[in-house]
Amino acid sequence: MKLAGLLVCVGCQFAATAQSDDLEQQLDTAVRASTERAFFGAVLVARDGHVLFRRGYGRDVAAHAIDSGTLFDVGSIAKQFTAAAILLLEHRGKLSTDDTIDEFFRVPEDKRAITIHDLLTHRSGLPRMVRFDESERDDRDAALRRILQLEMLRPPGEAFEYSNAGYHLLAILVEQLSHRRFETFIRRELFHKAHMEHTGFVADERLDPDAAAPRWEGRRDEHYHDTALCWAWHWGFRGAAGVVTTIDDLHRWHCALQSGEVLPRPVAEKFFACRDLGTAPGWEVSETDRGTRRFSHSGRCYGFQSLFVRWPDEDACLVVLGNTESKLAPLDVDVERILFSMPPLPERLEGVPGSYELPDGGGRFDCDVVDGRLRLRAVGVDAVSRLLHGEHAGDPFNRTAFERRAVTRVVAHAAEHDDWNACLDRHGKFRRAEWIGTLPETHTSWLRATFGDASIDWKVTWDDEREVAALERAESCPFEVRPRWLCGTRFTMPSVDGLRRIDIEFESDRRSTTLHWRDVRELACERARR
Repeated sequence: MKLAGLLVCVGCQFAATAQSDDLEQQLDTAVRASTERAFFGAVLVARDGHVLFRRGYGRDVAAHAIDSGTLFDVGSIAKQFTAAAILLLEHRGKLSTDDTIDEFFRVPEDKRAITIHDLLTHRSGLPRMVRFDESERDDRDAALRRILQLEMLRPPGEAFEYSNAGYHLLAILVEQLSHRRFETFIRRELFHKAHMEHTGFVADERLDPDAAAPRWEGRRDEHYHDTALCWAWHWGFRGAAGVVTTIDDLHRWHCALQSGEVLPRPVAEKFFACRDLGTAPGWEVSETDRGTRRFSHSGRCYGFQSLFVRWPDEDACLVVLGNTESKLAPLDVDVERILFSMPPLPERLEGVPGSYELPDGGGRFDCDVVDGRLRLRAVGVDAVSRLLHGEHAGDPFNRTAFERRAVTRVVAHAAEHDDWNACLDRHGKFRRAEWIGTLPETHTSWLRATFGDASIDWKVTWDDEREVAALERAESCPFEVRPRWLCGTRFTMPSVDGLRRIDIEFESDRRSTTLHWRDVRELACERARR
């Protein structure tokens, strides 16, 4: 279905209305398929200045229906406002993004080469988080000292390392150069000019407390009755998180970026310039199969998760704000397919499923398509380590030798296990067991057992003597992930520990398929021979 048919009246009004209803139904189906019954939130889809879909799902703790005016904490989506503020200051001659931070702060030797651009694109080498003492949280100078004392993970500019600490530093720079509080600068220069009247920060008394969604992590959660506005606001959040907004206001932000109403043209060009692979200031960047650009950022904080995707070349956007009880990752793929009439993902992945072996026998990645999405499973010590951390972390626990013996021990223990015997009765003869992996610094492992034609995952707990202490069927496995589609046969995902971004690309031909694991270095995995 061509979207133009929804926006241009061709033929009778009834036909246009029917097409619009059909699009809404497709989008609603996509939302419900990506979320679960416990989800409450709001979703907006727009294109060419028209809101095509705007809907709330569920109710808050006071039984109020969620709608387009409900306030949510959008977590890391806040970073794009910090980035825009820095670029505005550059436009006004206050700084250059190529400046090193030692031009503005007294910094130790290991941080003198960090540029503002490095901070904007998470290449500073600073760690992800910084923990402030209570006395430092509201003291800008103390917060600055704490950040500059952090141990560097890598030399500046070497590699992508997602860093909230870097964005706290940018917020300090905004205050220092503008001579205004960070919140005041963002409100006046960005929110106000974009007509975002229902946007502010946590603990913001300007916003309506009755419109704030609850921070819902489950009914037993001690913060169950807190809302998007009820949270701490200090230098542990400023610049990196803490913006509270609505789906309508984020759509207004998209429209303001499209029209140039907020950012002058030179600033906007830099805001969306992808100088480093996959990143622009405050955004993740990719190219679509249509040759257009896709900018996105997700957010997750206590009680909330969010997703904001823009296709600026096609004047389209998706906004999803909700609680943490659902996985939103596939929704942007489905919405993009609906908006731009792309074939379903499984058709685009024909020939990709299979097993891909790491060099030197370090394990493998099993790939298949489940419910229209790519699933990647790590098997073996090296593969598990790369999925957990984004790179090989060694084998300090001597797990390789341990795991060679472990399968035999588990199978022997399982002979008297009721669930194991139930699998024998239901699926047939036990054929084989294969080790999946062990979580680092734990006594917990997973293995996959095959009964007849059924493969079932099991969770194993070990005692201090490395004997089986418990065995149970696994509801889920930490070594199984669902990468997010970028374009073609390119995917991206965070490492399981959340500290690294991993890009995956399948190169297919009739003879072989190679998987490239991109982080600090590229890792090629060849398809296993059958």
